[in-house]
Amino acid sequence: WGELPAERRARLDKLGVSESTPPHQSVQRAHYTWVPNWEKFFQDAAAFKKKFGHLRIGHDKQSQQFPGLANFAGKLRSGSLEPDEAQQERLEELGFVWDLQAAKTEAFFNRRYKELVKYQAKHGDTNVSQLNEKYKALGQWATRTRQTRDRLNDEQRQRLDNIGFVWELKKEWMESQWEIRFGELLEYIKQHGDTLVPQDCPDWYTLSRWVSRMRQTKGDLSDERINRLDAV
Repeated sequence: WGELPAERRARLDKLGVSESTPPHQSVQRAHYTWVPNWEKFFQDAAAFKKKFGHLRIGHDKQSQQFPGLANFAGKLRSGSLEPDEAQQERLEELGFVWDLQAAKTEAFFNRRYKELVKYQAKHGDTNVSQLNEKYKALGQWATRTRQTRDRLNDEQRQRLDNIGFVWELKKEWMESQWEIRFGELLEYIKQHGDTLVPQDCPDWYTLSRWVSRMRQTKGDLSDERINRLDAV
């Protein structure tokens, strides 16, 4: 109370609140008994599903269009409201979503997966860059999916495998870079007759660094790559 500005203390005084107000002062509220209206719930849930194509009923903008629906669904999920056998059957027939978070995660995966399939059809691969503003969200999802592969279920991993999803993108990128640099080396040999790429030549700067790295890391190269370099 002592830390409050005088203006705020004055406003509280007008409401009957002061430093001497008992800290545990209670206010009696009217008793309210909630009676579940199962028929209304089933009608609203069916209308919700017809409009949005799912039953992921939660406290969101979609559910706000059906007042009371989210609260009813929440009581069902928490166990504070137990359906009888007939009501349970109707819930199953309707397709009521019991695990809301899991359903949302699955729906999000399906949406991004469809976007990835479209990206692949257009670009020929699934290596979506996060730096591309047009596909930034998809690129971020692809990166997180690689990082959290163990959290995916078998069916999700299989779907990604079926479209050739690259799980180790850095390794794939390194593989492609090696082939690009080797191709540049062949072009250099064609023009200059040797593999002694100078480091002070701007036109071949990147290739010169790669050639130097190949010499320094020969022990880490595969026999196949060593043989290809020996052949030139």
